[in-house]
Amino acid sequence: MSACAIAGLALAHAVPCKADVENLLANGTFTADLSGWQTPGAGAWAPFDFDAAPGSGSAYGSNANAGANTRPVALRQCVPITQRGEYLLGASAYVAATPVHGSLVAGAIAHVSTDCSGGGNSMGFFMPSVGAWQSYSGGIYHGFIPGSMEVVLSVDKTDAGQSYAGYFDTVYLIDDTLFIGDFE
Repeated sequence: MSACAIAGLALAHAVPCKADVENLLANGTFTADLSGWQTPGAGAWAPFDFDAAPGSGSAYGSNANAGANTRPVALRQCVPITQRGEYLLGASAYVAATPVHGSLVAGAIAHVSTDCSGGGNSMGFFMPSVGAWQSYSGGIYHGFIPGSMEVVLSVDKTDAGQSYAGYFDTVYLIDDTLFIGDFE
């Protein structure tokens, strides 16, 4: 799926579609595997797909921590950033109906370094999808050039002693073309 089509899924933002809009993330649709992503232990590839596309899939994230109010990282990816400006992070989420309280979470951290170390500003959003795929998005400003953006997908769980899990798909990070040239 093209970044333009992915951007069209972002219901929270009006994103202009241009043929040259590029997803800065590698393998944001999880075609065949999790290549391009780091999996700190809570993420796995699954054949369940947002578009029900044959041969494609999603990233499965789980949280089986015994304690309450935990949020392990399922996947992360570091992207070099060479242009100052607004970026749009989007993702789709699916969680099967469960009595356990939790949410899938997507976040971005704008780093002052090119290797996703050091401080910077951050943003994130909860994706409380239950029983159906839902798409979410949010913007983040990156002003550290050269720098990097770290995209983090996590599984938040409120209840102790329970397990919570879900699927991430159509994850994208794009230059928000509404703000090219720092026009705000």
